[in-house]
Formats: sequence, C-alpha cells, structure tokens
Amino acid sequence: MPVNILCEKRIYDVKEEVVIWMPGNAFLPQHYFWVGINPDLWKEDKELHIRQIRFMLEKNQCLGIYLNAFFMEMHEIIHGKMLEEDVLALMVLLKSYGKLLFLYFTKNFSEYWKIFSKEKNNYVIIGAFDGNDEHFLELKNSKDIYFSFGPELLGTHERAQNALKNSPSSRLLFHTGHSDVSIKYIFKKSSLILGVDEDILKNKAEKNYRELLMSVQIKI
Repeated sequence: MPVNILCEKRIYDVKEEVVIWMPGNAFLPQHYFWVGINPDLWKEDKELHIRQIRFMLEKNQCLGIYLNAFFMEMHEIIHGKMLEEDVLALMVLLKSYGKLLFLYFTKNFSEYWKIFSKEKNNYVIIGAFDGNDEHFLELKNSKDIYFSFGPELLGTHERAQNALKNSPSSRLLFHTGHSDVSIKYIFKKSSLILGVDEDILKNKAEKNYRELLMSVQIKI
C-alpha cells in the first residue's frame, strides 16, 4: 500500500498519510505529522513558537519539522530576512530530539542549503527538488538524504522527472504536499517515468519510509 510522506490534510486514500500541523491549530493530530513554522507566530513571539515546536517534537507521532520556500520567502517579504542564527537554532532543537527535517524548496535551494547543512540533522527529506543544483551530486551520494516527489511530476516538468530518474531508489519517497491530487496519480506517473511496475514502486517507497522511521527510532 502507498504512503504519503507529506500532505496538508488527510484524504484517506492510502495506507498512511503524514499531515502538516501548524502551531496555532486547535486540533492536535492523531496520526503521524510534521510540525510546521508559522511566520506570523514566529514574528509575534519567537520564544513561544519554539516552545510550541518543542512540545510537539516530544510526541512520538511527530516525524520532525517541515520548512518550505513559501515560509522563508513570505517571512522575508513581510518581516525581513529570517536570521541565520534563528534557522540554526531550529536545527539544533531538531537534532536534540533526533527527528527528521523536511525541506520543501523550489528555488534558491543553494542559498538555503548553505545554512541548513551547518547543523544538519541525521536525516533530511528534500521535496519538490528538480535536481538543477550544484549540490545534487553531493546530496545524491549522501546516505542520510532522502528525495520526495509529488505533484510537480504530473505536468511537463522535465527537470523534476530527470531528478526522479537520477535519485537513488533506496531513498525515494512520495507526497502530495498542499495539493488536492491523490497520491495514487503520483505513483502511477512515477512508475511510468521510471519504467517500473507501480506495485513494486509502492512497496519500495513504503520500505524506504519504514526504514527511515526505524533509523530515528520512531515507533511504527
């Protein structure tokens, strides 16, 4: 059965869906989740926001922190560039809990990676990565970097499709992110791109997911 490693909300169309939980949300997730960063809360009371993140990281169902380009860019537009020491503080916090980091970046990846790599957690998942980056070979050869692919594969995005082809099969994951599309369509398109049986790809992605959780001692 397929696994959706990152989604905005559960749509109950796969075996397991890992949702994004944003601080300030009154409803606590009952299943596996990522804790996101809220730009407004960060600006309003950074210390409170960090305490909220710490509280959620303590929960076994929490896989780790989710950061995307939209947060970084909107924070810069509205509040000014997020300080490098703030980002590093988040990475140190994450590392202390031994959880995962999901980086969802579509542009300016090199700029962000220079910061994150200074205090990189043991395992990092990179989403929406098109492989058009000077660090791709470094990332590809790093055993603690996983690649997650999603709705960008459904269009004619050749770079994303080439990145999928060139990513190690032992570190492949799949997500829907903030899209309403079913993960089943992403697996179908991915199997066509890779030229492999769809069920084999689903089983491989689930195996990668289970091994990743076990590696950071998250109970499954």
